[in-house]
Amino acid sequence: MAGYDEQLRLEHRMSTVEAQYKQLFDLLKRHNDLNEKLENRLIELEHKINHIGWALASTFLGVILSIVITLAVK
Repeated sequence: MAGYDEQLRLEHRMSTVEAQYKQLFDLLKRHNDLNEKLENRLIELEHKINHIGWALASTFLGVILSIVITLAVK
């Protein structure tokens, strides 16, 4: 009888460990999916910032050129 009880406890512990392993695996998968989405979002933001930087630089260059032209004409 003691052997049967021990086997039941062992099987219960094994099923508990399997359930915890599955939960951990699912959590890791969700974490990886979220991490991938965040990385893609960061890449998109990097491209937008790059475009904004070029727009700002060209605007700044335009302002400087207009000042230089205005001073050269006077």
